[in-house]
Amino acid sequence: MKKVLKDLLFIIILFIISVYCSTNVYASPANNKTAFVVGKDYGGESSIDTANNAHSAYKNMGLNSFMIDSPTVTNITAEHTHNKPFLESGIIYFNGHATSNNMNFGNVLITKKNTISKTEVGIGYYDNTKTAFVEFAGCNTASGTNNITKYTSDQGARITMGWTSDLNRASFVNWNKRFNSKIKDKTTSVNDAAKSASNHIYLNNNVKNYRTYGSANYNPWYFIQWDTIASLGDLEALNSDDSLIEKTNIVGKIKKYVKDDVLLITTNYIKSKINTNFNVSNYKIEINGNDTKYIDYILYYDDIRTNIGYTFSIEESGKITFHDNMNNISESEAFNRITKYLEQRKNQIINYSSIDRNLLLNAKKSDLIADNEIINQIKYFDFDTNSEYYVVEVKDTTVNGAIDIIEYRYEI
Repeated sequence: MKKVLKDLLFIIILFIISVYCSTNVYASPANNKTAFVVGKDYGGESSIDTANNAHSAYKNMGLNSFMIDSPTVTNITAEHTHNKPFLESGIIYFNGHATSNNMNFGNVLITKKNTISKTEVGIGYYDNTKTAFVEFAGCNTASGTNNITKYTSDQGARITMGWTSDLNRASFVNWNKRFNSKIKDKTTSVNDAAKSASNHIYLNNNVKNYRTYGSANYNPWYFIQWDTIASLGDLEALNSDDSLIEKTNIVGKIKKYVKDDVLLITTNYIKSKINTNFNVSNYKIEINGNDTKYIDYILYYDDIRTNIGYTFSIEESGKITFHDNMNNISESEAFNRITKYLEQRKNQIINYSSIDRNLLLNAKKSDLIADNEIINQIKYFDFDTNSEYYVVEVKDTTVNGAIDIIEYRYEI
């Protein structure tokens, strides 16, 4: 009798173990070598190019990536082969108009709900534990404490990323390319890839206001490649470190982030280590970022913004690193080039008000876009093209309140 009970107990234990293992392997990104990418042409502006960049990166990782550029409820709720829903892919990427509650693709909203209707697809309807990484590339998708990015993390996605501010689409295109160039190596973590992309200067540095949730110190591939669930201890050995980011100059370490103290440290570093003739009055300072802070010293010529300067990043640990974005151009050379350019065009008359009026008159209005508003006008010298531009940033707001920032450039 004792032997029978012992054998029965052994069988029960084996059954419990097998159920536990099979359930956890099933509900994980392990071997889920699929990706799903969504972009849209809104008429006059489009997120398809950035979506294509992500799509190519995921294919380079060896994932079976499927992209949609005309989203509907029907095609978003469709499946890969073998009855695997698109919204249970190993990596999911959305890029378009957004709020903290949804991604707005016109005919369909991706929401932080667990239901599906004729116009909305709740990402919580699907098993998010099967997904290694979800990127919500849109304005304010990580704003507040109850946003769609956090919701998807809470539902079990291993890593999620969104933004806590509006996004300039043109600046995001360049940020996105740099980020994906790191992610596709299957080694660089999401956090390190985001830091690498953010160590550059953009016309609108709001692109650095990303926020990650979950295990963002790992590359999504770490969760996809495993045949069974890896423990955090196992993954610790795979955790990326500073050696995976391009080499930078370590400035030092602070115990607590205090803005004025950090500005003093960074200014003194430039003067003592980089440029003894550094004059901070020739620069405008911008501070962005969330867990990692980014301080950009952007070179100006009077009221003309340039695309060169210096960038410092301050991590949560207090470590400060320096990134030289002067592109091997000295201040004096930069000013000489701009002076020469302006001298050649000194008789040119630019009617900026007329440009603004025509822009708003011709701005694309549609059933989706309810309002267009000029939010910024910038004189901008780009040393890559050696040309000056008048740049106008326009905020598009949809009927559902979703936002996108569109940039228009006019060479002058």
